[in-house]
Formats: sequence, C-alpha cells, structure tokens
Amino acid sequence: MAGHTENSITIDAPFDLVWEMTNDLDNWPRLFSEYASVEVLSREGATTTFRLTMHPDDNGKVWSWVSERTRTARSGPSGPAGSRRVRSPT
Repeated sequence: MAGHTENSITIDAPFDLVWEMTNDLDNWPRLFSEYASVEVLSREGATTTFRLTMHPDDNGKVWSWVSERTRTARSGPSGPAGSRRVRSPT
C-alpha cells in the first residue's frame, strides 16, 4: 500500500541553520518530540536509510518504520530541502 503525506511550516530562522538542523538525522529525537529514536541503517552518497521509532502510544504500542531520505541541492528558502520515502512500517 503506497501512501503520501506532505507538511509545511514557516520557520523564522536563517536558512543555513534550518538546513543543517533538519538534515542532522541523529539529532531528530531532540528536534522532533514525537520520535523516541532514530537508527541510521546506511549512508550511500546523498541517500540515508534509517529507522524511526515513536514513543509508545496510549495503549503501549510502539510504532517504527524504515525511511529513506535523499538530500537535494539547496535551492533557497522556498525550494525543497530534500525528499523522504517510507519503505516499510513495522
């Protein structure tokens, strides 16, 4: 089953700072409170494959999935900062 989500926000900070923070996958659990952990599985060129794990939900269920993120060229504040593809939920 294929799915697609798209989110956007406005951030009042220098573009270079936002670029570096949002591409620092190892820091995502500190940056995004919904993630309990991130495990980098592989890095090949501009593409990183990683497992994200959420905190337990109200029923104690822990959700985890593997994503793939490819860094694209920085194109400025209104351009894409990268793409992410979810491969398989667990």
